[in-house]
Amino acid sequence: MDAKIARLMLENLVDRVERNPETGRRYIGGAISDREFEAIAFALAMIDDDTTSVIPTDHVSLAGQSIAKPEGVVVKPKEVNLNLASLERDRPDDKYVKLCLDFGTAMSKAFATRDLDDELLPLSIGERAKEPSMEFPVSSTLYIGRNAKIYFGCEAISKSMSEQSPGRLRYDSLKQDLSRGDFDDYFDDFIDRPIEKEINPHPSIDFTRGELITLYLSFLTDLACSELASQNISRYVLRRFAMPFWSKERAQWAEPRIKEMLAKAQIFADSFSGEWAGGLDVALVREKLDEVGRLEKLPEYLIDQGVHEAVAAASSGLQRGSGKRRLYMVVDAGAGTTDYGLFVVVTPRSGDDQPKIVEVLNTAMVLRQGGDTIDTILIKCILEQGSIRYGEAEYKYVISDLRSRARTLKENIFREGSISYILPTDDIVSIKRDDFLKDERVVKFADNLKKTFQRSLENADPSWIGGLSGQGLTVVLTGGSSKLPMVRELGDKPVKVRGHGLRCIPAPSVPSWLIERYPDLEDEYPQLAVSIGGAAEELPDQRGRYSELGVPTDGGPRRLKPHYKS
Repeated sequence: MDAKIARLMLENLVDRVERNPETGRRYIGGAISDREFEAIAFALAMIDDDTTSVIPTDHVSLAGQSIAKPEGVVVKPKEVNLNLASLERDRPDDKYVKLCLDFGTAMSKAFATRDLDDELLPLSIGERAKEPSMEFPVSSTLYIGRNAKIYFGCEAISKSMSEQSPGRLRYDSLKQDLSRGDFDDYFDDFIDRPIEKEINPHPSIDFTRGELITLYLSFLTDLACSELASQNISRYVLRRFAMPFWSKERAQWAEPRIKEMLAKAQIFADSFSGEWAGGLDVALVREKLDEVGRLEKLPEYLIDQGVHEAVAAASSGLQRGSGKRRLYMVVDAGAGTTDYGLFVVVTPRSGDDQPKIVEVLNTAMVLRQGGDTIDTILIKCILEQGSIRYGEAEYKYVISDLRSRARTLKENIFREGSISYILPTDDIVSIKRDDFLKDERVVKFADNLKKTFQRSLENADPSWIGGLSGQGLTVVLTGGSSKLPMVRELGDKPVKVRGHGLRCIPAPSVPSWLIERYPDLEDEYPQLAVSIGGAAEELPDQRGRYSELGVPTDGGPRRLKPHYKS
């Protein structure tokens, strides 16, 4: 607020002060306007001689009473010093523990393992973040409120829905910004440019996409590290991170960026641990981002390799007790992408009963579509049936509400067979599942899933296809979108490749080794498959891929010829 305006507001406030004739005490008759209230806070800040960055909070104290503030009131933010404990060491504290962060488009997960006895260490980050009805996943979103605070996870969703501001957006699907566009110099420019005003409504304090992604990764890191600490394990353990099958150029750009973000995230996680609930002040966050940017070193020793999502899913799905399955396709269906990969189980000749899992060369594929694609189509169907068009008065409200509820509506239409949505006009839009599945946009999405599945198989050397034709192809479906009907169809319908008909055999939705040892994780496994596999002590061989399936010469097992040795 400008000082002159503040003076006028305070003068107006003083003019309205009255005296009680019985007690002699002064009081103000009627309500205090937002501008008057803002002027009071402005004056308090000036008296405190704090003319630097001051920002809104939810409540201020006047005359010993906590009073909810109107939008725009400025008060001094809480002081937070950077916690640099992670820089006081140069190696992970516990060499036996490995953590995997699965930064997802819709939901993020984390899991850890301890290799002394091949122990799984579940991390209930959803429960810690107070996600409704979810123990392990946490929502991949953040929201900058009108009160100049940044909210994370499910709190970001609830805050955005309570504000119901037309034209305002949460920063959803943060991970997708690492996958956008064709590769050129645009990448760095895109990730480092200020976020649009629809996401950040405070023009005096800028944030880039990269900075907001770093902040979300800090939130995720603190949840995971706090869960480790609750199990008496150090916060400073080696961690991997899941990533899609990006092109070589994109991976060379993105992986170092993610490693840097995760290293910074550990410092933010330590510094703001316990402070996420209720939001973080934007000016304070801006200040700390700048401080971290000036550090001479980061805890890079904590960050291990990126792990392809389908590889990680294969690691958890078929690493144990899976020697009978020699060849299979993994389809990891997420919200933003669907990853494919053909793998082979190589049974060791002697000494080790753990089969080795390797990729078949050239079969790794990624379709940049997933569950979010269905969300978008469903929103369009509701808008079309409700005759809500861009530019109309109701559009901003409806589109904002639908975006916040799209995933729930999607789950309901497939679970219950239909959905109903009430428009601002009180008209009701109803959509049946069978009709929705016939929509040409849904049909096209299903067709894209099948085409990418087909392309992955056709990229394999012909010797694999010949070997597959007799034994069939086991299809492993994982990921948060693996229950969509068009994804499930990939596992139970035959395909034809290079003239050979292949019988697809759906793998059990949960591997037998997990049911036997960790039955409590059975229902959650499809979403946790990547983070469990990514934290495994030994990953599938991502370097020693195999190109050909050898021809048997003595009726014995087929001979694998390595493309190159790792």
